[in-house]
Amino acid sequence: MRRTWLSLLALGTVLAAPCVAHAGAVGFDTWYSFDWTGHVATDGALPTTGGHLFGLGADVVDAPASPWTFSGAATLVVTDLEADIDSFAIYDGGVLVGYTPPAGSATSACGVDPLSCIAAGYSHGSFSLSSGAHSITIFDVDRMGDTGDGAFRLESVPEPMSLLLLGSGIVGLGAARRRKSL
Repeated sequence: MRRTWLSLLALGTVLAAPCVAHAGAVGFDTWYSFDWTGHVATDGALPTTGGHLFGLGADVVDAPASPWTFSGAATLVVTDLEADIDSFAIYDGGVLVGYTPPAGSATSACGVDPLSCIAAGYSHGSFSLSSGAHSITIFDVDRMGDTGDGAFRLESVPEPMSLLLLGSGIVGLGAARRRKSL
């Protein structure tokens, strides 16, 4: 009888728990496009959403809805696309990580290719994120227009323990090879 009550209590707890909306999970080593539409808020920031750009290459995909979540250590690369009129504020879990430089320094058009936009001097930046769970949001901080687009990429960074294991393995292989040759 007691087991039945405990089972019912556990089931009730699970069913009564609030539903949590899941943010957009993103992976490493993929370019994601994002965009925004609307008027800039009074604080000068405009929240971005997942992207819906046309003409994307196979190496750029539309981002899911923000915030964008992932776990691990990474370098986050963010760039403006198409017209160099936007710069961004990047937040992780509501904490400011940094800004891309003010827009307007590019001298040529780059379309929707992130690497071409970075090479052309469009507003972009790289931000180191330590190991752990992350929830990234990006805000447009320029008041140049009501719409725009950009791209971001998470580049994986080996964690110290992984590097230690890799280094130990290499040293071990070298020692075994040296011992075999003697």
